[in-house]
Amino acid sequence: MYDETFCSWATRCALSPNIKLISESNIDEWSSPDHRQYFNPDWLLGREFELYESQAVELARQLKLDIDEIAHFFRPRSEFLLAPASRVAYCHLCIQSDVAFKRYPSWRKSWCYSTNAYCFQHRCLLSFLGDTLVADKQWKAFCNGDAGDYLPGKRGFAHRRSHGIPANNSRAWLTIRVQSWVDKLHRTSCVILPGSPIVALSSKVRDTVALVLNLLLSPRTDRNIAGGARDQFTAARPVIVHKLMSLKERLQYGARNSVPYERMSALFFIGLIFNIYSPKEEVLLKNLVEEAEFEMPDDLKTIGLICRHHVDALELDTLRQLVAENDKDIILSNAFLKGLLPREQWQG
Repeated sequence: MYDETFCSWATRCALSPNIKLISESNIDEWSSPDHRQYFNPDWLLGREFELYESQAVELARQLKLDIDEIAHFFRPRSEFLLAPASRVAYCHLCIQSDVAFKRYPSWRKSWCYSTNAYCFQHRCLLSFLGDTLVADKQWKAFCNGDAGDYLPGKRGFAHRRSHGIPANNSRAWLTIRVQSWVDKLHRTSCVILPGSPIVALSSKVRDTVALVLNLLLSPRTDRNIAGGARDQFTAARPVIVHKLMSLKERLQYGARNSVPYERMSALFFIGLIFNIYSPKEEVLLKNLVEEAEFEMPDDLKTIGLICRHHVDALELDTLRQLVAENDKDIILSNAFLKGLLPREQWQG
């Protein structure tokens, strides 16, 4: 399977009676207590793409494979990678189909990207494994089934009719619409910005998307409120990350350590910020949000303000520098920039 991860493929090889170079006992060694005292156990949770680390090199050598060829074949198709321990989102329908037709669930690379909240094939929100401390997450996902609307943190506002935006075809369409646009940025060298005659390098647009995504998914800390996508469309209180981090460290942490529902919310904002949605789709999104009794931002300036709320006043100069790098201030609209940066720092 082209979209399968290296760890998933290696495990399937071990279970196949037709492949003699590796067995279940070889895989078991990777998760044994004696082995974990020498190697980082986080590798077992999802280091699907870090194939030049000693564990993967040893396994490739055992299978008599060229590590460079393996790394090339299993390389990610997107640079928006989740942190290894957060690569535990999955499509429960894909898992069920694998077990029915192949007898073993395969783990997809596309589930490991911070810009993917929905399964493209089944059009459902990815489910999520919490507190996963085992190597065989495939089978745990099969047993866990559909947990698509999982949200971290304590549930607040118990009187609310809806904990979040309910699943329906409109929610799926609006999310996959943005996912598809971001996915195309990895397959072209240049792109015409939606609703604009400007032609930009896809790499610069991806950098801009990454900055916005990280702002929207920035973690809640002891000193900083959560990024807008973590609490705008949910009644759950965002989990506090008890770490002292700079703005750049929080941005690096943000999207890489998020759950599918939070990423879905961020994609809604990105659809508006980058003018991906048509006017009818914008109305559809507004109705979807308001029917769930959440507040929809009125305009791009308001969304810019939402992104800025996570940033401390002393960090605004750093934010301005990040926006100016790689022509992000040209790619982003003036209306959004007026909300994101104070007037005295906005150069538009």
